[in-house]
Amino acid sequence: MTWNPTVPGGAATPRPRVAYAYASGVATLTIDRAEKSNALDEAFFRELNALVSRIHGDDTVRCVVVTGTGRAFSAGADVAELDGLAGHAAYEFAATGQFVFDQLENLPKPVI
Repeated sequence: MTWNPTVPGGAATPRPRVAYAYASGVATLTIDRAEKSNALDEAFFRELNALVSRIHGDDTVRCVVVTGTGRAFSAGADVAELDGLAGHAAYEFAATGQFVFDQLENLPKPVI
């Protein structure tokens, strides 16, 4: 995959898509796009990747909880962002999501 989620790019995010909190060894990642049913877009993947990298290197984090705001945990991919993507661009979007979720899955800490 050619996309590197750690490289800044694209439009500025008006506010974080993923909120981070830490208490007593537990890192909580909260998807915060309730107005879009927590739909996942490229900005979300960049933020999540950065947080997962941070957590991976933080020995004080013993467990990770992933949650969402509003009524839905997540509606899945943001179809508004997918609209108009074709061929390789659509593949890159899907591969990016898979890459980031693989990083989360492979954390050496329990993820709930």
